[in-house]
Amino acid sequence: MSIAPVDDLSSYFAAAVRHACERCAVERDPDVERYLGALLAGRAAAVESRGSIVLDLERALSCAPELRAEALRRVGDHALYTRGFFGVAPSEDPVYLHCGTLAFTHTARLAPARAPLFEALAQRFSALSNVLAEVAVAQSLGAKTRDLVRLYDAWKRSRSPSALDAMTDAGVFPSDTNGGDA
Repeated sequence: MSIAPVDDLSSYFAAAVRHACERCAVERDPDVERYLGALLAGRAAAVESRGSIVLDLERALSCAPELRAEALRRVGDHALYTRGFFGVAPSEDPVYLHCGTLAFTHTARLAPARAPLFEALAQRFSALSNVLAEVAVAQSLGAKTRDLVRLYDAWKRSRSPSALDAMTDAGVFPSDTNGGDA
């Protein structure tokens, strides 16, 4: 397999989403494809989460009105990206589905100019997370990324030197190795 550089990562991922929609028999929507391409390019998993998608949603719903739409969009992005690209435990799946759908539904109400996009994300949340899962598999990133996330989570809980060594061997360098929150 050869690796070729791309000029525009958002366009690259939008094309990957378009192909995944076709493979998953999900209705195509160019606005949704561009949005998901930008989501993947921006690595939404980097969106700050304080450990619970439910608490993140609660904080977003109760933040200042002028900040609420953006906060809710971020929760929706995080839920969609995490559920789709990384997968979640079966017991957590309905929680991510509900929180992501609710976040995008509220975002549509608060951002009327982009309401059709956020309504589509809310209404098709489950199918679109399956599309992101298909992109992850097609890009051969899914299993490796999932394993690294699990390793990082284990290290974060235990601060195990062997977990830290395994992460650094894989090229992952946590920002805090001294015992604080990373």
